[in-house]
Amino acid sequence: MCVAFTHFRKDKVIEFASDMKHAVRIRERRFSWTQRSAIAVINLINRDRQAF
Repeated sequence: MCVAFTHFRKDKVIEFASDMKHAVRIRERRFSWTQRSAIAVINLINRDRQAF
């Protein structure tokens, strides 16, 4: 199932992978505050989910 899905959407997967590489490159440049704020937001979301 997974293999068929990735094969079917191969162009999209490659496009997504290149986008992720680009995002990683950007993140490496401004690693300091972007990464920390992203982790903080994720933690807040997880905390809210656990509350419910």
